[in-house]
Amino acid sequence: MRKIYTNGNIYTVTNGNAEAFVEEEGKFIYVGNNEDALSYKQEDSEIIDLQNKFVTAGFNDSHMHVVEFGDYLEIMHMGDFTGSLKELKDGIRKFISEKDFKENEWARGRGWNNDYFTDENRFPNRYDLDEVSTTCPICIIRACGHICVVNSKGLELLGITKDSPQVEGGVFDVDENGEPLGIFRENALELVYSKALTPDKDRFKKMIHEACRALNSYGVTSAQTDDFVAFPQVDYEVLIAAYQELEKEGKLTVKINQQAQLVNMQDLKEFIGKGYKTGVGSDYFKIGPLKLIGDGSLGARTAYMTQPYNDDDSTCGIPIYTQEQLDEMVEYAHKNGMHVVIHCIGDKIMYMVVEAIEKALKKYPKEDHRHGIVHCQITTKELLDKFKELKLHAYIQSIFLDYDINIVEDRIGKERAKYTYNFKTLMDSG
Repeated sequence: MRKIYTNGNIYTVTNGNAEAFVEEEGKFIYVGNNEDALSYKQEDSEIIDLQNKFVTAGFNDSHMHVVEFGDYLEIMHMGDFTGSLKELKDGIRKFISEKDFKENEWARGRGWNNDYFTDENRFPNRYDLDEVSTTCPICIIRACGHICVVNSKGLELLGITKDSPQVEGGVFDVDENGEPLGIFRENALELVYSKALTPDKDRFKKMIHEACRALNSYGVTSAQTDDFVAFPQVDYEVLIAAYQELEKEGKLTVKINQQAQLVNMQDLKEFIGKGYKTGVGSDYFKIGPLKLIGDGSLGARTAYMTQPYNDDDSTCGIPIYTQEQLDEMVEYAHKNGMHVVIHCIGDKIMYMVVEAIEKALKKYPKEDHRHGIVHCQITTKELLDKFKELKLHAYIQSIFLDYDINIVEDRIGKERAKYTYNFKTLMDSG
């Protein structure tokens, strides 16, 4: 059925303002003036008077992590109540009272810091958390991420007792009788994470649904998301099924293009062997490109550079793949119908990725290949020219300017910094 919207203040982005549009089966079929819009009227058409309300097309987020965002929305952000141990317990109690937890569903939080406690400067333990709840399992992670604490119900579900063996490279604290105190450190965190923080399909659905609601509130209606390694211990088929079920239930309100992060050749071959490739799926959930992480970050000095860092000449950063590995994975994806997008911060990894893409295109020419580089931060004149020559897509994130612009000259020097964040140059070159 056609819906005709009239008398609006419609911003088209590319073609000025309009006052009316016509929608059919979820798609715009006309945008313009009232008179022409009404000419699309059919017997069963619905006419909606917008009463001069503002309308624009939904936003697309080109670099989203929907599952991780949904997980973030579910947990307690404990920096808000870390002034004292009492305040911490009160905050957790309030959080649990406001949520609809199912039986044995974990209440999770992160961000507490005992150094800010004004009453007792110590780690909370199982008994402190038992004062909050003995029926709802609780797991709270310190701000540093190296320590977590669970309550007695949590220990019960984890199967941790005085007879449980310690973990190499980590420890869970015990009292004078050998009973676990609920405090886990370093590698012992995996005893908790492997059970408490591993989502099943229903929890994936909940996280995705909450993330979509939040994204919709900002006007985001479509997203490129990278979810396969958000919880690497979970098979990506579980995640795909969660998305597909939400779509069938009418609860997937953001159109999802799933950037499939498959970290090695074996995983890529298995994925494509199952019939997956770019474009497989529906309007609301489809497989996007192969996503690879090429290097690290500028802040951590793990972005892979052609020259040593200006403020640490002992390192050029860290590549995640060799040239041979990149060549093999890019070529296999390319010839089997998958676009490829690769995270590149440093110029050296960008040269390697450009070389891999160029080799694949020479062997299997394709005009509209749509391969691209994510971030495109530290470039050179030669690399910028390669973007134009190979028709590469640049997936840029202006938010990086907010922090990295303050460190880039220290990290790589003033001359090399001239070729960082050259987003306008990339746009102007087409």
